[in-house]
Amino acid sequence: MDQPRVVIVGGGFAGLLAAQKLRGAKARCVLVSESDSFVERVRFHEVAAGRPVARHSIPGMLARTGVEFRQARVEALDLARREVLTASGRIAYDHLFYALGSSVDLDRVAGARQHATSVASEEEARRLQVRLRALTDGARVAVCGGGLTAIELASEIAEAFPRLDVSLITQGQIGPGLSLRGRAFVRRSLRDLGVGITEEVTISRVRTSRLVTSTRREIPCELCVMAASFRVSPIAATAGLATRGGQVLVDETLRSLSHPEVFAAGDAAIPALEPGAPIRMGCATAMPMAAIAAANLRALLDGGRMVDFGFRYLAQFVSLGRKNALAQITRGDDTPRDFILTGRLAAWLKDLTFRYNLRGLRGGWYPYPSRMLAPRRPELAAADGPRQLPR
Repeated sequence: MDQPRVVIVGGGFAGLLAAQKLRGAKARCVLVSESDSFVERVRFHEVAAGRPVARHSIPGMLARTGVEFRQARVEALDLARREVLTASGRIAYDHLFYALGSSVDLDRVAGARQHATSVASEEEARRLQVRLRALTDGARVAVCGGGLTAIELASEIAEAFPRLDVSLITQGQIGPGLSLRGRAFVRRSLRDLGVGITEEVTISRVRTSRLVTSTRREIPCELCVMAASFRVSPIAATAGLATRGGQVLVDETLRSLSHPEVFAAGDAAIPALEPGAPIRMGCATAMPMAAIAAANLRALLDGGRMVDFGFRYLAQFVSLGRKNALAQITRGDDTPRDFILTGRLAAWLKDLTFRYNLRGLRGGWYPYPSRMLAPRRPELAAADGPRQLPR
């Protein structure tokens, strides 16, 4: 009898870990990714600054797993026929693992798509590197955003290109998820690197050489980098999966609410049942979600028992150049404690965490307790359309 076919879409943290966790399962597994190499997304700011960053061959990482690799761009899903539509053809599946991730939303601010750039992908990060190198001394670079991605990017650019005038502009405060001590340390570190900080300013339009604020004030800049809001691919919602904000709504086992043959993890998915902590985008949640979702898919294939997903946070890390960082210790719900680690120690801990993640992607060794925090009340979140429960 033919084995069921599992198709994993997405070659990022969630997709690659799922492929590793499904090695040896009673199924024919295929991973589909637009790129044949993997670069840690958390290092794209280093790529933009011209730092040497390792690229990992996806076929090489999948060697000896039994998972087939297809390099193709996913364009759509045909849920009725259970097919993934790619630029090079259709791929049939019995079970789908959806992990297409997210990218920077360049349409949220008028003119950003035409006049700004980002580090949402390796390709975009490398294009930004070229543009930074071409700028003349004293050129003004505006990084828009106040979250960890924006902070890391502004720090990295300022350290790598001290001849440039780098500023960080955000509509709120920088590091909104940090403690007062953590935010104060970030501010000092940014200023030590020469980064200007502008808070409580909303950018309403990006023009060729300036930013226009909501109060019609104009901020001159030769280069604008958007590092604020992120969005997921519209493929899931367009196909008819139950979604919220474009993210696939999943139950406590990380199966789609509307299509139980679909599992989803990473930035592209969001639990409809409270998992015990708010789920933010990033590898900190993508890999635990992928580990449990893949384990549950494997249990479904092999006749095992599925488990509920539970989650809690431990810390937030933010780089502030190559030899400085902040480790913000958090509660399980991601709210900050009044305890931080800084400097080289925090930078070492951040790097150690990423090495641990990479080890999991290379060999599948990523132990994760299924119930770090038990799910709370089973309240379904609102979906972008009709849905049905798989059971």
